[in-house]
Amino acid sequence: MNMEVEFFKEVFELKIKYEKKFEPLYLKQAAIITSSIIPTDKDIFQLDSEKEAELSKVKVEGDTEARMDIPEAEIKGIPGFWLTALKNAPLVADFIEEYDEPILKHLKDIKAVTLSNPMSFYLEFQFEPNDYFTNTVLTKSYALKCVPDSKNIFSFKGPEIVTCKGCKIHWKKFKNVTAETKKKKARKAFRTITKYDETASFFNFFNPPPVQENDDQMDDETIKILNNDFDLSIAIKDHLIPNALLFFTGGKVVDDEVNVKAME
Repeated sequence: MNMEVEFFKEVFELKIKYEKKFEPLYLKQAAIITSSIIPTDKDIFQLDSEKEAELSKVKVEGDTEARMDIPEAEIKGIPGFWLTALKNAPLVADFIEEYDEPILKHLKDIKAVTLSNPMSFYLEFQFEPNDYFTNTVLTKSYALKCVPDSKNIFSFKGPEIVTCKGCKIHWKKFKNVTAETKKKKARKAFRTITKYDETASFFNFFNPPPVQENDDQMDDETIKILNNDFDLSIAIKDHLIPNALLFFTGGKVVDDEVNVKAME
C-alpha cells in the first residue's frame, strides 16, 4: 500500500508539472475571450476537413443570445464564452439556475491551481465589473489527503478531497440570487422582520457547509451537499477548464463511458 501511495503522489506532482506547461495557453485563451489580443492565423489550429465541416454546423446555445443586442462592430472577444461552456458541461449545468445566467455572462475566466505542499487546489472565477456583486474574483479552495482509510484500505483510489472553503460574495442591494427575502409582521410588536431563505443557485458553491472530521457528526443532507460540491469541483477542474473550447462549441469531449466514470 505504501508503494501505491507513492505512485499517486508522483502522479499528482506530474499533474502540477503539466498544469504549469498549459498555463500560457490558458492565458492566451483568456486574452482572446476578453479581446485583450486579436488571434492571428498562427493562433488558430488547423482542422481536418471532417472536423471543420462538423464545427461549421454547430449552433452554440447562448452565443447568439449574448450577441443579439450588440451591433456587430461593437462585438469584442467572445461574449458569453464561459456561460455557454458551463451550460454544456455535464453535471456543472445541473447547478445553474436561470437567474444565475445574467451573472455568469460577466465571467471572464476560470482558473485551477494545484499545490503539493500542502496537497490542495483552488478554483478562481474572474468577473468583469457587474451589477450583481463588487467582487472581481470568487475563490474556492480544497484540501486533499493521500492516505488510505485504515478501516477500508482497499477503497483507496488516490488523493481525495477532505475539506473545502469558499469566499464571501459582496452582493449589491437586492441582487443576491442565493437568498429569497421575506418580510412578515412580528407578533406583539409594531415592526417588520426580514427573513432570508436560501434558494438554489450556482453561487451557493462559494458558501459550502463546514466539513466535520467525522461523517457521523454531519446529517445526511449536509453530506449530500458536500458530495455534490466535491463532484462539481472535480468536474470544473479536470473536465471543464481543460476542454472549455470544446464545451463552448458543443463538441463531444469524451465518450459516454469515460464521462460517466469521471462523474462517479
